[in-house]
Amino acid sequence: MTGTRPPDVIGLGCRRCATSWLHECLNRHPQIGKPRRGLHFFSEHHGNGSEWYLDRLREYADRPVLMEFSVSYSYPEYCEEAARRIHDMVPHAKLFISIRNPIERAFSDYLRSVRMLETGADVPFEDAIRTSPVLLERGLYARIIARYLEPFPKEQLLVLLYDDLKADPAGFVGRLLEFIGVEPHVPLPETPASGGTVRWPLYNRLVFSAKKTADCVARGLGLAAPWERFKSKRRTAYVKVLNANVVETEMASQTRADLCAYYEKDIARLEQLTGRDLTHWK
Repeated sequence: MTGTRPPDVIGLGCRRCATSWLHECLNRHPQIGKPRRGLHFFSEHHGNGSEWYLDRLREYADRPVLMEFSVSYSYPEYCEEAARRIHDMVPHAKLFISIRNPIERAFSDYLRSVRMLETGADVPFEDAIRTSPVLLERGLYARIIARYLEPFPKEQLLVLLYDDLKADPAGFVGRLLEFIGVEPHVPLPETPASGGTVRWPLYNRLVFSAKKTADCVARGLGLAAPWERFKSKRRTAYVKVLNANVVETEMASQTRADLCAYYEKDIARLEQLTGRDLTHWK
């Protein structure tokens, strides 16, 4: 049995910033061992104890680089504690975070919530961000990154921009792989598509119900692990099924202008932290 060891690299997020695409890329790399999904140990499941965490990393620890990647480590409600907890366990770990225009991120997060039936299709974006301010707070990247730069030196944290992925997917992931210290080439999945709202909520409800039933049957038969591998290999087909019910939609121009003002100071601070010109976000 593979020995127990803590991760060498930890991905921090952010949600709706190509993290699913990055998971898929990293899962394909032969030198990287990682759970196919985030374990959320340093945020939601820290109370389970370090043995719980290390046990879930055990089967991947035979690879040169061991990684764990959970978007919740960038959530505003967790990032301060997560930064401290990660540093306490693995102070020499390399960290990375993927970010995008915070306005687009917030809108994408809202649209995902509608597609997942967490928010009604009749609830406008403007109402959603009033009732769930976390949709905006998840895009205050400078505030989030600063939490990690308190215990960690700057050279241990790589900040990736979604803009670079759209311009050059191979270069985007290659930069991360070089930072990690592995061969900087990996087969790439399709680049992330822009999201939209749903045409028929019942369609998604039926798809999710079928998936939940299949998951329960697999667990009941003791086939959870092979079922997860099966789903992972056919994720593209699953996404296409859901995308068949997607309707493109746009944000109101006044809402965009209001959010530009909301994020202005944080973006300016982010430029200082990263050395990147983010004028196109303003």
